[in-house]
Amino acid sequence: MDLAEVVTCLFKAKRSSYIKIERFDSFYLQSHSLMNMMIAFRKKLK
Repeated sequence: MDLAEVVTCLFKAKRSSYIKIERFDSFYLQSHSLMNMMIAFRKKLK
Protein backbone atom coordinates (compact mmCIF):
# COMPACT_ATOMS: atom_id res chain seq x y z
CA MET A 1 0.00 0.00 0.00
CA ASP A 2 1.43 3.36 -0.92
CA LEU A 3 0.88 6.71 0.75
CA ALA A 4 -1.81 7.81 -1.71
CA GLU A 5 -3.90 4.77 -0.76
CA VAL A 6 -3.49 5.57 2.91
CA VAL A 7 -4.73 9.13 2.34
CA THR A 8 -7.69 7.80 0.35
CA CYS A 9 -8.56 5.48 3.24
CA LEU A 10 -8.32 8.43 5.63
CA PHE A 11 -10.85 10.39 3.59
CA LYS A 12 -13.19 7.39 3.44
CA ALA A 13 -12.91 6.89 7.21
CA LYS A 14 -13.68 10.56 7.83
CA ARG A 15 -16.61 10.55 5.44
CA SER A 16 -18.05 7.43 7.13
CA SER A 17 -17.47 8.94 10.60
CA TYR A 18 -15.08 6.14 11.61
CA ILE A 19 -12.58 8.73 12.82
CA LYS A 20 -13.02 12.19 14.30
CA ILE A 21 -12.01 15.23 12.28
CA GLU A 22 -9.21 16.11 14.71
CA ARG A 23 -7.67 12.65 14.26
CA PHE A 24 -8.09 12.88 10.48
CA ASP A 25 -6.35 16.26 10.45
CA SER A 26 -3.45 14.88 12.48
CA PHE A 27 -3.01 11.84 10.25
CA TYR A 28 -3.38 13.90 7.09
CA LEU A 29 -0.70 16.37 8.20
CA GLN A 30 1.62 13.51 9.09
CA SER A 31 0.99 11.95 5.67
CA HIS A 32 1.76 15.25 3.95
CA SER A 33 4.99 15.59 5.91
CA LEU A 34 5.99 12.03 5.06
CA MET A 35 5.24 12.64 1.38
CA ASN A 36 7.55 15.67 1.40
CA MET A 37 10.30 13.63 3.05
CA MET A 38 9.91 10.87 0.45
CA ILE A 39 10.12 13.36 -2.41
CA ALA A 40 13.26 14.93 -0.92
CA PHE A 41 14.81 11.47 -0.46
CA ARG A 42 14.11 10.50 -4.08
CA LYS A 43 15.66 13.76 -5.30
CA LYS A 44 18.72 13.10 -3.17
CA LEU A 45 19.15 9.65 -4.73
CA LYS A 46 19.31 11.09 -8.26
